[in-house]
Amino acid sequence: MQNLSNLQLGEYHLAEQIGQGGMAVVYKAEHPQFGTTAFKVLPSMLIHVGELLTRFLNEADAVRILHHPHIVQSYETGAVPHPQLDEEVYFIALEYIENGSLLERMIASSLAVEDVIKMGIDIGYALEYAHSKGIIHRDIKPSNILFRNNGQAVLADFGIASTAQYIRLTKTGNVTGTIAYMAPEIMQEVPASPRSDLYSLALVLYETLTNSRPFGTDTASPQLVQKILQEQIPPLQNVVPNISPAIAQVIEQALAKHPSQRQTSVGEFVSQLQHALQRRTPSQFTIPLPEPSEDLLADQFTKPQQRKPKAKPIEVNRPNAAASSTLGIQASNDLASSSRAKFTTTLQFVLIAVVTFFLVLGIFFIFK
Repeated sequence: MQNLSNLQLGEYHLAEQIGQGGMAVVYKAEHPQFGTTAFKVLPSMLIHVGELLTRFLNEADAVRILHHPHIVQSYETGAVPHPQLDEEVYFIALEYIENGSLLERMIASSLAVEDVIKMGIDIGYALEYAHSKGIIHRDIKPSNILFRNNGQAVLADFGIASTAQYIRLTKTGNVTGTIAYMAPEIMQEVPASPRSDLYSLALVLYETLTNSRPFGTDTASPQLVQKILQEQIPPLQNVVPNISPAIAQVIEQALAKHPSQRQTSVGEFVSQLQHALQRRTPSQFTIPLPEPSEDLLADQFTKPQQRKPKAKPIEVNRPNAAASSTLGIQASNDLASSSRAKFTTTLQFVLIAVVTFFLVLGIFFIFK
């Protein structure tokens, strides 16, 4: 397909190509109303290949009815004339999410356990909502989980961009999906169900937490199918020892081979994850630090750090115990002497007042 960069298609001005799958090519585009969008195009050479065009448009219509904060918003689906060729360009205009995918984050570095669980809860909300609308994603994998700038996880590509990458496991072609994250029952020609999405989400969480693929590879092969159908995934705590047992139990139940042994819905799975997250201890979400060296331990425990005082302490001359006792006795004697002197002075004043009163009274009667 011809590169559409820097072309004007209808109201969309396409900039650079930002992604490509087996079925769709994605461009960053500007629209006068929607602003920056992810402009997904079905290559013209695939329009007449089987039911790809029908699948492309039907899936686009399904996604357009989903309005949820953890699902990439679909703005518009249609076809516009190519400005240079005598053909139409079929497209889906989607919300532009610029903070990368889970796959990119997994490649760059390991993620904290708590961040992984919160991401799983976000995507679980999205799936539960989609299931309530009768839509099953069928292709949950790290590259289809994106992140907003605020850290929220967002689910993308509801069976659209990777349709041509689906592996057909039956002659009728009824079973399609990305094998590495496919639920075992799908490989046995059982129709996809909400519990199939649940299995795929739990597998993504397991892979993200362990930083490894539980079946060793994501390459489609009969050997991989056999492993998914028969081999048990190693217990999560064997690979991530510091994870909460409650969280491990929730994820492992969702990875059961038979759908009836999993949680009844993604909503129940999310509720259990939230409950397990609240019960965790801080150490279960802390990456272990390297063991300190012997020199460091010696410094920490035999040579406590001396901190400089914020202000110079005031020197106070404190008497010893004997001096304190002598001072106390002397103070008591001084207090007694002072009290006696005050009493004597008061008595003298009273006597003078009485004598003066009678003298004045006698003088009064004499001259009368």
